[in-house]
Formats: sequence, C-alpha cells, structure tokens
Amino acid sequence: MYRYCLGILHLSEQAAYKRILAARAARQFPWVFEEIADGRLHLSGVVLLASHLTRENARELLTAAVHKTKAEVERLLAERFPKPDVPTTMLALAVPRELSPGIVDVPNALQPNAVEIGEMSLCAVPAAQAPHPEPPVPSARVAPLSPSRFHWNLTVDQETQDLAVEAQELSSHQRRELPQIIHDALCDYVTKLRKQKYAATDKPRAQKPRSGNDSRYIPNAVKQAVWKRDGGRCTFVSESGHRCEARTLIEYDHIDPVARGGTATVHNTRLRCRAHNQLEAERVFGAAFMEAKRGAVANA
Repeated sequence: MYRYCLGILHLSEQAAYKRILAARAARQFPWVFEEIADGRLHLSGVVLLASHLTRENARELLTAAVHKTKAEVERLLAERFPKPDVPTTMLALAVPRELSPGIVDVPNALQPNAVEIGEMSLCAVPAAQAPHPEPPVPSARVAPLSPSRFHWNLTVDQETQDLAVEAQELSSHQRRELPQIIHDALCDYVTKLRKQKYAATDKPRAQKPRSGNDSRYIPNAVKQAVWKRDGGRCTFVSESGHRCEARTLIEYDHIDPVARGGTATVHNTRLRCRAHNQLEAERVFGAAFMEAKRGAVANA
C-alpha cells in the first residue's frame, strides 16, 4: 500500500504514511471516516490519536479532538496521557552519515512492520533512483509532555552554547539548572520587549512633552491602555464576525488616519497585525497608492 501511494497516487512519503495509519485506525473505529469526510478531524490529528485509541475511550477522545489544530491535539494528549520530564542534556551534533549506495533514509516511512508513529525506516531502492538530498538542519520543536510541562528540541550555534555553559558556571553556587537559567533569561528579555512594544512598567511616570512635530508619535500611556484593552491581539473582525487571532507582527493603527487629521488617543488607536493594517490602508488610500509607497520604501 505504501508503494502504491508513492508510485501510483504520487503522494509524498509523509502523506502516504498519514493516510495508511489513519486508515488502520478507521478500520477499528469506522466513524473516523465520517469525521474526516465532514472536516471535523484532520489526518495529522488522527495519526497523533491512533496509538492512544481503545474501544473504551475512542468515541470520547475523538470527539474531544474535533476541530482542534495539531498543536491542540498534542496538548489534549499531554493532558490525558502525561509523560515524565526528559533529562536536561547538551549534545554536539555529529556530521550526518552517508548511507551505502542503494539505501536512502525515509523518515516516518511506513514499512510492513513499522507501526509506531515517527519510526525511522530504511528502504532499499535501486541506486539509480536513490536521491541525494542535503543533510536536513534539525528544526526547533516544542512538544507538550504533560499539563504545564513541555519538551524543547532545538539546535544552537557555538556562541549560544558557550553562553549557556558560562551561565551554568557563574550560577553554580545557586545550583541553577539549564531550564531555570533559560527561564530567568527569558523573563529579562520579555520584560525588555514589553517596554519597547507597549511601554509596560510597574512604575508609570508622567511623560515629558515630546519635542518636534511628530504627528505619528504615540505616547506611552496610550500604548499601555490600547495594548491592555485589545489584549495584545489584532482587532480586525471579518464580515462573519470572526476576530483575527494574530498575536505576532502587531502594530498600532490610527482609526482616523494621521494623514487625515487623526490623533494618537486611546479611542483613535487600535492594534492590528501587519497584514490587516496594510489592508486597512489600502481600503482608505487605495491599493495603487500603497503599492507605490511600499515600492518607494523598498528602493530607498
């Protein structure tokens, strides 16, 4: 079936793997077919759930996963089937090994005896067909282990490694482990970013008048109030009533544009993600005008 999916249906290795594993789960619990057909479950979610399904919990667990993203399903499983914390380790990555001619690594490939999710299999293929991909760079990943506990897997450069080791050495009298050191560093960094982004402070002070005539300047008090009111999230609402969920690339937007006399008050300022901020600008000034402005900035 795996070879059929690749050779006849021309699916990728991962797509074939997901479909076969989901089909195996659906043979045991036929209502999986209906849930997928109706768009209530997706293949990635079924693959994650498959090894946890039993006749006693299948209906309830599949229902709990309806319309959840892959990350949400992972959190659901971490709550229902918690795993122990992983030990803290720092490992030097070895140079990727070269396989013998005619052998190619097929990550997550489903072989006749491969039943565990994420199993690595070696698949023999003719040498003429063997691809020669570049060694993959391990990507950062966060996986929930149990409620409020997460497993980080990431690759860092030599400078970051040296800083981590030095931090452990300098804090050795306090007996701080690497997770605590990272936590403390992130606390300091996030505090700095909050001050930069929306002037967050535990001790607000009266702000001195700003010199010059910068009509786009937004006072710190306005930034603080708007960020708190909007919850640090884009305020765009679609025609169907769905509010944008973006919390990245958030910008302050004047409801009544500065070019038309708008001022930086709490009532005239809102949060928008970059995409919806630009969409609003095109709605007000026209797409051609904004495209010309973006071109001028790019060529500056």
